[in-house]
Amino acid sequence: MQDKFKLLGAALILFGVLLLVHRIGYLPLHWHEIAWGVLTLIGAAKVVRGFSRRAPVTVFWGMAYFLAGSVGVVHHIYALAFTPLSGASIVVLILAISFLAAFLTNTGQWHIDIPTLFFLSLGTLLVASDFDYVSRWDILETFSTYWPLALVLFGVALLLNRRPA
Repeated sequence: MQDKFKLLGAALILFGVLLLVHRIGYLPLHWHEIAWGVLTLIGAAKVVRGFSRRAPVTVFWGMAYFLAGSVGVVHHIYALAFTPLSGASIVVLILAISFLAAFLTNTGQWHIDIPTLFFLSLGTLLVASDFDYVSRWDILETFSTYWPLALVLFGVALLLNRRPA
């Protein structure tokens, strides 16, 4: 517990010094870019901690933070431009990769593959629609009809993956 307070104290000191230097005018800071970088670092730390502890939930959220932060950093250095529609594709692919990372922490939990495959296929189709290979409306119509199939498959996977008591 003491280590957490020391870490919080160090973070507050660093944040205070950065704010002070910015207020005085010595270092103009662009907070939105810094926030994306911090989110990326927090995500990377959570992924490493999650893999070392074999904690799929920690790895999932860590990977989501890491990828979202990375996309934000790349976007804010003007290396990636996207529209609101392509933002949806990116979010869905981040979910797919996060589920895949959670699965890799414990490959015995193969029921996690169902949402991985669902989000990966949806994200891939949305990216294809961003490049005008497929109509976005056709994708949305198909998924609005067949999304309950993912629930059925996930339920079957949970039943088949049960552990003996």
